[in-house]
Amino acid sequence: MEEALAAYQVAVAYATKQIIWYESSADMKHLLYRGVGLVAICASILITFLSATMNRPDQKIGAFRTGYVIAALAAISALSVAAAGFFEWGSAWESHRITQLRLEALVEISHIESLKLTAAGDKQGIFTLAERLAEEVRGIVETETTGYYDSQSTLSEIITRLQKNSGD
Repeated sequence: MEEALAAYQVAVAYATKQIIWYESSADMKHLLYRGVGLVAICASILITFLSATMNRPDQKIGAFRTGYVIAALAAISALSVAAAGFFEWGSAWESHRITQLRLEALVEISHIESLKLTAAGDKQGIFTLAERLAEEVRGIVETETTGYYDSQSTLSEIITRLQKNSGD
């Protein structure tokens, strides 16, 4: 029975490693997505405020002319929105969080099953559970990874889209 439980613990450790990775990756993508969104919002609000309150482009804000400040804020806003869209942090955050939750649920269900099998003294059942857990974790990770990369545009697709749009 000890060997079977050890095999099960190896499968749980593998699942836990994947859960930790997806959790930290989702947290980072969420922070980036929300952070650049907030920067874009603040820059847009400042552009509107400065445009409405500064009547002359040669007025200064500190050492800088208002027109330059507004142009810099517009560039910051555009870069923030472009970075979030290019790196697809919003969809990556959602995908990674969903995968993390699926893996966590799978581990919990497996724990319950392992307790039943242990109580029944089913050594072979625990070995089978360990194999199934490792295989299901691999399948979930593979599906998420494939889905993530399938949604990413290749460089040639991006260039083609840009060329089409520049011709309009």
